[in-house]
Amino acid sequence: MSDEQKKSPQEVFNSALAGIMAEKRQVAEAEAQQRQDAMMKRYSNTIPKQSIQEAIQSAMLSEVAPPDESLQKWTEKKKVKSAFKKRYGEKWKAVMYGHAWNMHNKRKAANESTELSDEDILQMLPEEIVTMIGEETDDE
Repeated sequence: MSDEQKKSPQEVFNSALAGIMAEKRQVAEAEAQQRQDAMMKRYSNTIPKQSIQEAIQSAMLSEVAPPDESLQKWTEKKKVKSAFKKRYGEKWKAVMYGHAWNMHNKRKAANESTELSDEDILQMLPEEIVTMIGEETDDE
């Protein structure tokens, strides 16, 4: 009996998924490296190599708060900054902004799922009410 037959379907699935994710990471890293090498080659004659590498690193590390006023204020609070510095060390800023973006995306998804268009509401209402609404708007 082989190892594959001994594993449960969940274990086989998890193993396959882990392999796929590892391949995706490798491909993404290789593509990013190719783009970086192309930039280095393109600008190496006009800009010093160290300047290019510094620019690439700063571009990769630039963090921006989400376009949500409350989350922007949250990222500026001293308590939040000190808590993230204490917990995550040198990478505190990236983790803090990542957390802010996650909160923004969750809020956005929650708002999208609760906001219904007029058409959606009309489809949910019984037909008699829809006709009454239509008659009221015709009278105006």
